[in-house]
Amino acid sequence: MLDSNLKKYLVDILSVLALTMSAEVKRESLKYRFLDSECDICSLGHEYVRYNIYLHFPPIQSEDTLVDNLMELVEQTVAFHMKHNAESDAIDRLEVDDLDPLTEHVDITNFRKTCLYLTSVARYLPNPDEILFMDIVYSIYLVFYKFESALQIALFLNNLEYVCDVFTSCDDLLMKKQFCYILARQVIINNAKLSESYLTLARDIEVMEPKYPKDIYKIHLLNGRAIAGANVDSARRNLAATFVNAFVNSSFGNV
Repeated sequence: MLDSNLKKYLVDILSVLALTMSAEVKRESLKYRFLDSECDICSLGHEYVRYNIYLHFPPIQSEDTLVDNLMELVEQTVAFHMKHNAESDAIDRLEVDDLDPLTEHVDITNFRKTCLYLTSVARYLPNPDEILFMDIVYSIYLVFYKFESALQIALFLNNLEYVCDVFTSCDDLLMKKQFCYILARQVIINNAKLSESYLTLARDIEVMEPKYPKDIYKIHLLNGRAIAGANVDSARRNLAATFVNAFVNSSFGNV
């Protein structure tokens, strides 16, 4: 009888050899893998992971005796993909209603790509699954203090409880003021300060007083040669002046 350590090495070798030497329908690579192997699947390389999980996992899901082994295998591959910048592959390997293994491997280096992919995929899912995906995105953003992104997800879900959680979790007063403007745009709160802030901005950029088009163009800053070479017909000049007057003077009540 083979020594136990030698047996483990042997089944690993047979499992790898089965990648190219056995028919796919027999799934012999997985068969040897489940015999007595304790080797981390990720140490055998990306191609091995792809072959066993991507090609064999779908047809074998219904076999109850292998489900536990497969789920352990999936958790290993999720960790492998998240560590090697393949967040989308990790998400694709998980069941829609069982994304817990994913959150365990999200860190500061991959949470943005993970959330972006989850958000993109959620648009193609039916309503309950879409909400589940967006809930996970919301929780990830909160963990990494991306409060502005978490607020956007909360508004998308129309979840006022999430909105309140974002406000209570954030300690930055300026950021909270920005959140208030976002909420006002969503007609969640009354935007009473919008006009006041608008006029404050106008004073800061010095457009409260009416200006001639030449003052806005700042023609005096151009050199003489540039002015001489600018042959603009009167119709275009008048049209430009009209736009300037409309967008700068009229918009601030200075006609």
